[in-house]
Amino acid sequence: KMNYNVQDIYVLHPDWRLRNDGNYVIAGYYGQTGLGSIKRLGPVEAAVLAMFDGVKTCNEIEDICTAFFPADTEELRNYTKRLMTELFSLHCEPVRPNSKPLVVRLDSLSAEEKSRIRQYQPEKFIVRPEQFKLQEYKLPVPASLLFLLTNKCETNCQYCYMPRVIPANDLLPWKRMEELVYEAHSLGVMIILLSGGDPLCYPHIFELLELLSKLDFEPIELPTKAYVSEEAAVRLAQYRIVKSLQFSIDSTVPEIADYLVQRPGFYNRTMKSIRN
Repeated sequence: KMNYNVQDIYVLHPDWRLRNDGNYVIAGYYGQTGLGSIKRLGPVEAAVLAMFDGVKTCNEIEDICTAFFPADTEELRNYTKRLMTELFSLHCEPVRPNSKPLVVRLDSLSAEEKSRIRQYQPEKFIVRPEQFKLQEYKLPVPASLLFLLTNKCETNCQYCYMPRVIPANDLLPWKRMEELVYEAHSLGVMIILLSGGDPLCYPHIFELLELLSKLDFEPIELPTKAYVSEEAAVRLAQYRIVKSLQFSIDSTVPEIADYLVQRPGFYNRTMKSIRN
């Protein structure tokens, strides 16, 4: 069991987010490559965790939990302390290597992380007793989506298995893609990952990034082998949704890199893209 100081201030790490799925609450963790982990939470557990907002002390949260009951007794105080201790024991350690704990001390976060702290209303995590099914593992709504935007690419990698040309009638029109993004947002999908082909070769990529940035999706890493000009780099940096770009180089030896992707000058163009 983990002990805590009642005057300390804890917060849910901003790389996690909570969602009420009707039968239970889920917490989703987002690392460098998208959805890293999911935890299923009971409604009481989630409601108390929602109070770890980076403002309230542990003592204040204890007082609020005790106030849920009609009388403030020694027994209730002890119950609340046991509940808090159990939550810290369950959620203050990473669920896997290189991930972040769900609950962290406020002073352990960077300024950038503090700017992303989410505020939750505890009552949003109420689940009716007859609906509560913590062991129902299939999520009613996906936590994440992966959009394969296009098969187009600026390279012709010798090991690639993707057909380069897809008939236009087999591709989703931009209007339908836009509808799907709004639908995913309304259902509570947490993150939309973009792949291909090369996402930067998708003709509506900037419109899509603008839409994803406007809505409350998690920031993503964009994988690419395309050349990124100074102008494109400046534009990409303006979108909230773009956390980083991941450039595939294949080899640090220019001749080998160019040979593998069958594009002369590929290595040097990629180095220039990174500098841009």
